[in-house]
Amino acid sequence: MSQPKPAPIPKEKPKARDVRILVVGGTSEEVQFIQEWSEFPDSPSLTFSHVFSVGEALEQIKTDVLDLILFSSSFLAGRNFDLFFKLRAHSLSCPLVVFGKIVDETIVLKAMRGGAQDWIDIASVPAAEVELRLKRAVERQKVSAKELQSLAGELEEARIQLRSLENRDSLTGLLNRQGLQQILSGKIQLLGTQPMNLAVLLIDLDDFRRVNETWGHVSGDVVLKEVTAKLRAVLRGRGFLGRIGGNQFMVLVTGMEAENSRRLAEAVRLAISSSSISLSSGSAVTITASIGGILVSQTSPSIDELLTKTHAALIQSKNDGKNRVCFDRLEHDGGGEERYSLAHILQAMKTGERFRSVKQPIVNLRDLSEVGYEFLSRSSIEVFELPDDFFRVCQEDNMLTLVDHQCFKICIAAGRSLPQNLSRHLNLFPSTLLDIPIRHLLDVIPNGKSKSVYCIEISEQQIIGDPSYLSNAVNELKQAGIRVAIDDVGFGRSCVENLILLEPDIVKIDKRWIHGISRDSVRKRSLKRLLNMSEALGAEVIAEGIELEEDLEVLKELGVPYGQGFLLGTPS
Repeated sequence: MSQPKPAPIPKEKPKARDVRILVVGGTSEEVQFIQEWSEFPDSPSLTFSHVFSVGEALEQIKTDVLDLILFSSSFLAGRNFDLFFKLRAHSLSCPLVVFGKIVDETIVLKAMRGGAQDWIDIASVPAAEVELRLKRAVERQKVSAKELQSLAGELEEARIQLRSLENRDSLTGLLNRQGLQQILSGKIQLLGTQPMNLAVLLIDLDDFRRVNETWGHVSGDVVLKEVTAKLRAVLRGRGFLGRIGGNQFMVLVTGMEAENSRRLAEAVRLAISSSSISLSSGSAVTITASIGGILVSQTSPSIDELLTKTHAALIQSKNDGKNRVCFDRLEHDGGGEERYSLAHILQAMKTGERFRSVKQPIVNLRDLSEVGYEFLSRSSIEVFELPDDFFRVCQEDNMLTLVDHQCFKICIAAGRSLPQNLSRHLNLFPSTLLDIPIRHLLDVIPNGKSKSVYCIEISEQQIIGDPSYLSNAVNELKQAGIRVAIDDVGFGRSCVENLILLEPDIVKIDKRWIHGISRDSVRKRSLKRLLNMSEALGAEVIAEGIELEEDLEVLKELGVPYGQGFLLGTPS
């Protein structure tokens, strides 16, 4: 005859913060043990419900929120684990503890390996320990759940990164063919539903094989990375940039008129060729690029087709002498090539009518009061709005001094309305200081104004070789009462000679040194040394590119007196 079921453990209504326990099965002896232990004075925060079959347990798991399952070892008689594993499979989020007498250590080991958090031996575990053991099982499950959740998050992040890497070039981090194809497919779909301009630029670095053959493939990789940085800087998010292999890059340009797509191509070409790239060997290499461009229609849905179509334009730019832009016939462009040609852009710049001035505040970092403004040039010619872009065009066509002088006069005029106590910082190229007599530059400064409120900024990156060729011009400015600043200090070239020979009144720290300095102990130490050098030279220091509160706090701690950046005020 089967043994009668013991009376179930009375079900209590859960109280706040109780540990809710489901007891599954149990012999009379096991149930009596639980009843005696649950009435122990130190166990008031446990509530029980009791079922006698795994089927009942599975139903209750569906409806009740449980903290722990107490599973009778009687189900494991004869080493039959079927019911144990069935219950465990449906209650993975809830800790399971086996209770009963231990008669076979191998059964205990199998249960623990199968997912049990603990085994409470009713023959040896004191009643005072039971609650502690159960609560530990609950806490261990919580920790395990958190670890699993964290691991799942890490796995998902790794999956996303792997998916991203599938679309990225391993050397430059740019989109690869597959990544560009995904972007193109989306844009082609939009072409069929809404009016949108889509152009493609195919960029081929001229004579790149010479770099690999002369300096080696490692240096070739350095050049590709530097070109990538130049492309990102000039595009400023105005297209999707990718590397399609070797020394070729592609840009998908959306939302631009045909005229401006051509202008952007010229800006890209000039950005690549504008400055040499320094190699670890001490050598410097100048890279140029030929660019072919086309407008895209719905009939060009793949990257390979675009490569075929842009290749003809690219070959034409190579045949024209390299370092050229050649666009396939621009459809829907009634004005023809005349409107967007580089010659048209240069002609617009010669008059000076397309330039204006904006100003950005320079502040005292101690109290954040404004002490002056830097006046910056802007162009109304689309794509060539910023100085880096339009000055490159001027430099290539020997118009740099002309346009730089025009911008200087516009900035001087814009500073007339400032209060007399605020300084006015103006930028000039070293070549302009040499080409135009200083007395003529000073003629545009308003009469009656103290010249000491004016400061001429010379960018360190524009000083080529021995800076002594600028000494006479700098001294003449100082004698006239004009202050001189060396801008972009720390750009990456040796600045010591420039500072010692030119003895500037002000040293302006390049924004690439400043951005993120709060997280870079090496840059902090370098800035300390530069501050000591500036103090020895009697020069004031202005930190540029302050965009983060934490960087501002570090600069204050280091004793940097002045600063400017988007955090303190945007150009307007």
